[in-house]
Parts: sequence; structure tokens; C-alpha cells
Amino acid sequence: MRGVQSPLAWAVAAIVGSLLVAPVFAQNAGRGSRIARSAFFQEPAAEEIQPGEARWPDGDVRPVPEDESILGDPDEFLDDGGAFDSADPAFDDGHNALFPDGMLYNPGRLWYATVQATLLQRQSPQKIIISRLEQVQVVSGVAVPLFPNVLTARSLDFGAEPGLRLTVGRNLYQDIIHRQHALEFTFLGLNQWSTDAFALGPPQISTSTFFQAAGLFTLFPNSVGGFNAAKVHTIFDNSNFNSYELNYRIQRLPRPDRIAQQPDGTWIRQGTPSLVPSFLVGFRSLTFNDNFRWESIGTIPATGVPFSGQYKVASVNNLFGAQVGSDITAQYTIFSLNARGKIGLYGNAAKQHSEIRIEDPTRGDASRDVRDTIGVPAWVGDVGFGGTVRLRPWMRFRASYDFLWMSRIAVAAEQLQFTLSGPSQIRANGHQLFQGVSLGFDFDW
Repeated sequence: MRGVQSPLAWAVAAIVGSLLVAPVFAQNAGRGSRIARSAFFQEPAAEEIQPGEARWPDGDVRPVPEDESILGDPDEFLDDGGAFDSADPAFDDGHNALFPDGMLYNPGRLWYATVQATLLQRQSPQKIIISRLEQVQVVSGVAVPLFPNVLTARSLDFGAEPGLRLTVGRNLYQDIIHRQHALEFTFLGLNQWSTDAFALGPPQISTSTFFQAAGLFTLFPNSVGGFNAAKVHTIFDNSNFNSYELNYRIQRLPRPDRIAQQPDGTWIRQGTPSLVPSFLVGFRSLTFNDNFRWESIGTIPATGVPFSGQYKVASVNNLFGAQVGSDITAQYTIFSLNARGKIGLYGNAAKQHSEIRIEDPTRGDASRDVRDTIGVPAWVGDVGFGGTVRLRPWMRFRASYDFLWMSRIAVAAEQLQFTLSGPSQIRANGHQLFQGVSLGFDFDW
């Protein structure tokens, strides 16, 4: 663990430093820091307007067409043809300050947000044996014991459950190489999964070549009561997941809009198709809480006296660490396509609490209550694909399909120990895959 902590500490220190410097740049951007920008951002030199010329909306001085009717009302000169927000300061509708002395600035809208409803499906646990049968088959005069499984932890089927994905970001400043710097917070979660499965014990079967014992059996020794030779085994599982991120994002801005003349003589503002990559680095915290319960009911054949057993396991995973990520967007006039990915190294403070209660008049009552904790390195990968459609200049509809993989975590069903004695144990070598669709809207202001 000490060998893992060293590179993790360096990574965390580097990211902390970057995030501490970011607000300083943001503050200087608001005041106007003395960093020279490229000629792209310089205030154009004043041009003398000659007779028959006019300054056009893109800032250039050009001759006025002989047929001035195509211009129409100057206030209606440009028709917004559904273009995306331009990176060119000449077309910003707010915060379009230009500083001739080369100071940084932040054109366009300052805030943005994404709100999406999610439907995520959780992966089933590993194939931990819960119930099996005890059979004997005679083959060529040799008795062969058989133990077919009838119920495992993988029998738990988790469907898609609703949740929320929320991102709120603040554009900080635009640097000298035409990139937007932003600080953003993302939440993903509120998904809660709950499911169950059961198995019924079969009757006894006895023939000259086959024998089947009545009831359901387990990996517990036959001397342990409450679970073996049971009539019914039922398993339940409920869990929840939440994720919190704080990221610093650097994104290349799309190419400036362009002015185009239509066949009918009107002029419109068009968005220029662009490939827009971005890179992020930040911190992330995730929690995955899992609760498993196993109930057993049966009766003693000779007396008809009932017996029961209950096994409960609660596991908690608290992950915290650093992540890096990137995405790329193909931006068109009114729609875009996007692919993104993130990966991070985390420390997982995992806990588990197991409790067994047995009430069996024949084999004796018993109980067990153990707890354990462990700290292990873990990692999380996050991949998504989607797109947007522009509805308004400040609003877009967004749809995506997302995958999230958690490794080195404690899954409740995988903590089962088929003994009433011995030291407690926690297994934090499990994994979970969450996947599903997200639908919502992007806003900027």
C-alpha cells in the first residue's frame, strides 16, 4: 500500500497545485491580466470608410452592393441560421470586451449546465453458491455424488433504475492559443437498485440408480443448522451509488462563424463545422453501498419443528482520488456528436458487516457478528457516447449512452463465509459495471 501511496500522493499534489493556480488566472482574467494575445484577438485598426463603402458586421470595410435592396433593414441584416455560439469576439452577444493592450478576456456566456435523467443498470455479483441439491447417481455400480446449483448470487437481476447527472461549469478565461479554460462540478447518482430471487426445496427421490435428498443445501457443514435441508431460500439485495467530481477543463474553441449569402440574396450567419477536443484533470469521490440478505426456512422431517436462518451483509465503499479525461466533439450547425473518456486512481476505504442468526431446535441456535475494514487502491473508468441538437441559442437537447467501471471494491454478496468461527474477512477484489442511457438538456447563460 505504501508503494501505491507515493505515486498517488504526487498525482494529488500536482492536481491540487493546478487547481490552486486556476482561480488566480481566473481572477486575473476578470481584471484583465497582462498576457499578450495573438493577433487574432487584437482590436482591428481603424479603417477609413470611403464613399460607396460600409463596415460590415464581421468588421471588414467592403463596397456596398449596387442593389442595396439585398441588405434590407440594417437591424435585420443578419438572420441567425441556427449557428452555434461563435468563438469570434465580433459575434459574441455579451461579455464581448476587447482590450487593445493584449489582456486576457472571457468572451461569450460565462456559465453552462447540463441536466440529464439517467437509467443505469447494475451488474450482478459473482457466482457465489447459495443453494444446491444433494444427489447420488449410480453409474456402473459406482455411486457418484452430485451437487447441482439451483440458486447463486448471480441469480440477482438488477434492472435499469432512474437517477440524475448534473454538471455546472464556469468559463474562466480564454488563453492566447484560442482555448477556453473552465472549472466544473459534476454529480452522478441517486440510483437505487433492489431485487430478490428464491429457490424451493425438492422432495426426496429414491430409486435403484438415483437418490435425491429432500430440501436445499448450502456450503455450510451439515452440522450447522438453519440453512441445510431447508424448504425455501430467498436472497435480497439493495444498493446505491453516487459520484462527485470537481474538474479543471481546457477546451479548444470552435472555428468562428461565417457570413454567407443565400440564393435569394439574403445574408445569414452560419456555423463552421469544427472538431473540438478538450482535456480535464480533477478530483472525484464515489460511494457504493451494498446490502445483501439471505433467509432460510425449513422443518425437521421427523418432528415437523420449524427452523430458520438469516445471513445479512452490508458493505460500504468510499473512493477518493484523482482523474484525467478527454473528449472530442464534432460540432456542426445545429447538432454535435461527442465521445468522452475518463480514468482515475483512487483509494478505497472499504467496510463490511456480517451477521448470522440461526434458530434450530435440533442442531442448536447460533449467531455470528463480525466487522472488518480495509484500505485498497482502486480505479474507475468512465466512457460515454452521445450528441446534442440545438433547440435555442442557449439550449440544446442531449442524449448519451454511458459506461462506468469500478474495480477493487467490496460487493456484499461476495463477503459470504460459510463458517460460524474463525477470523473475520473482507474481500475488496470485486468489480461493478454500470451502464445506461442519459437524456436531458444543456444550458448556457
